[in-house]
Amino acid sequence: MPKYDFIQVEDSDLDIADIREEAEKQGLSFKMLSTLSDLAETVQQDDADIWVVDGFFPNTEGGRAEKNAGRAVEIIRKTRADAMIIIYSSAPPAFADIGEKIINKYYMDPKALVTEIRRRLRGGN
Repeated sequence: MPKYDFIQVEDSDLDIADIREEAEKQGLSFKMLSTLSDLAETVQQDDADIWVVDGFFPNTEGGRAEKNAGRAVEIIRKTRADAMIIIYSSAPPAFADIGEKIINKYYMDPKALVTEIRRRLRGGN
């Protein structure tokens, strides 16, 4: 079972490009997913120290973005009960009831998110 520093569900091509560039620069192993179905498959095969979930993304390839963070957390928790999960969304109040760490995209750009992931991997809260 491959293990990554982080696995992220994100459907913004711009955010994916920035995250990919910064993660490579900081030497982090990662896997990017874009749909809920990708996550459901990946969680059975791969693992990560940190799981990062966008607030709104499609169920399947080509689908419209939906409020899927809660469903994603449920999928991760079924097989990874103790996983560290971060919700990375431009609408944090919409996910306050999930009970996971929420980072607002408006206050932390994708490159800063990768730096935050690296800090957490090194033991920061």
